[in-house]
Amino acid sequence: MSPCGRIVECLRSCYTADFVFYDGDPTRNKVIWYWVPDDRKFMPFGHSFGSRIYDRDELDEPTIGEQFSPVPWRGGQAPCPEPLKGLCGTEEEWERGLDADRDPVEAWPHTLIPKCCPLPLIGCCGGIAIGRFGFGACHMESTCDIYSPFGAVAPAFTNVPIQFVEDLLNGRGSSPNNTVAWTHYIDVAQGVVISDGVTRTASLNTLDYADGDEVRIPTGGGTRYVVVWVTLCDTEGTVVKRVFLMRHSP
Repeated sequence: MSPCGRIVECLRSCYTADFVFYDGDPTRNKVIWYWVPDDRKFMPFGHSFGSRIYDRDELDEPTIGEQFSPVPWRGGQAPCPEPLKGLCGTEEEWERGLDADRDPVEAWPHTLIPKCCPLPLIGCCGGIAIGRFGFGACHMESTCDIYSPFGAVAPAFTNVPIQFVEDLLNGRGSSPNNTVAWTHYIDVAQGVVISDGVTRTASLNTLDYADGDEVRIPTGGGTRYVVVWVTLCDTEGTVVKRVFLMRHSP
């Protein structure tokens, strides 16, 4: 069963919780709540798989649905790729849970999206890329070398696994100056050491750009990128570093 991107609940913040999906089977699975746009469709009927965050001090733990487990906070970013429409499961299943002997639904290749949901574009993170006339941004797995600082003779780290995304549409920057712009971004493990050079002057709310580290993609390749901005990003329950890049001439 899956809401396929529908609105399931209204929350003040997002989190991770244990859920029980099968009637008579206490096996727990992790569910991550995330935000969806306001124009998404709501569930067409009442169900037992909403949030129980406010019930914990007043009600007994339910036999299906969200359990009273610890609930670490999540930023609410959509998974990649994100289901955008459809609905999996009958009204009875959403009310009472799945039969314990029910076979699992096959997922679309390289995703966690069940095939009862329409498949969105794989080449996009968090939804369809705005302004691409139905085409998703280029997205691929690769490796990179990291040079610190930019222009260093030898790399500080090599063969670093990355998710590599072309993001020129969103990263074009704007006027006036003191803004950041980028052409691509990569997602790397949280422990990877990589830095940008952006700072802020005291009492001002603008950003002062400076070259950060250098990235070469793929490992051993000649295409160079300067690190524009580094931030933490929660994707599918895993915190990664999202590194925004500007392509540099060789």
